[in-house]
Amino acid sequence: MIKVRRLIKYTYEHIRRNGWLSFSSVAIMTLTFFVISIFIFTLYSVNVILHYYESKSQIIVFFNPQASQTYISQVKTNIEDTGKVTSIKFISKEVAYQRFVKLLKTQNPTLAKSVDMNALPPSFEVSTQNLSNLQDVANTLYKLKKNSHGEIDNILYFKNVVQFLKQAVSVISDVGLGLIIFLSIIAFVIIIITIAITINSHSEDIEIMKLVGASTTYVVGPFIMEGALYGVLGVFISSIVLYLIFIIISTYYRATILFPLEQFFQGVPLPHYSLFLVLEVVGVEALIGIVIGAIASSISITKYLK
Repeated sequence: MIKVRRLIKYTYEHIRRNGWLSFSSVAIMTLTFFVISIFIFTLYSVNVILHYYESKSQIIVFFNPQASQTYISQVKTNIEDTGKVTSIKFISKEVAYQRFVKLLKTQNPTLAKSVDMNALPPSFEVSTQNLSNLQDVANTLYKLKKNSHGEIDNILYFKNVVQFLKQAVSVISDVGLGLIIFLSIIAFVIIIITIAITINSHSEDIEIMKLVGASTTYVVGPFIMEGALYGVLGVFISSIVLYLIFIIISTYYRATILFPLEQFFQGVPLPHYSLFLVLEVVGVEALIGIVIGAIASSISITKYLK
């Protein structure tokens, strides 16, 4: 218990005496973990949206309302023969009409009533095994459309949306990872410098402790704890800042920021950040902060003791 109290006491004194250096260390750690948190939650959000589009029917084949059932069955066979689809769902005129009415009954009930069921086209919703097969299946359908004599009316698929999201994930990953590495290096160096200055200011105390036979652990403990504490404080403060930003946006800027996003992704299940997910991210970041701070401090004190 005495050793723990001493550890806490000396760690507090080191941080207090260093003043602006301690503040700089905590500030850069806070910035580092703030960027890490933004990176993690942004990447998580984009992946949720990407998974939604990947799991949805990726190609929709609209037939002329007067297309024969025989021709529709033949198209289904041709699609299956590609060997690159996981499912083909037939949407009849009746189902298409029900979807249309459900979509417009609250927005434009007059228009919903004015549309005749027979005017809506039957369709196939086709899902491929993976996105790399999407273009091949689409090419097959375009060839069928060219020779369909108007029985295939249109072909729609989410290639551009999915490709855009994949590119977004790639860019976010590259930029975020680069920025995190850069800030982590800066934080590491600043903590090394801070601890080195702390050690120099306590050089006489350290020499005395070594002369009276104090163990290495007893001597270096406060310094390692100081570095680890910088990491924990950085995670704690960045989490509070991020939470406050979220509260401010959701309270005062919902109409200008969140609502346009909800409208743009209308129908897409936006990501939900559960308490477990948030605590998991904060816990992992705290562990990383402790490791970075402790290693940086260990390097400083090891060089001095040598």
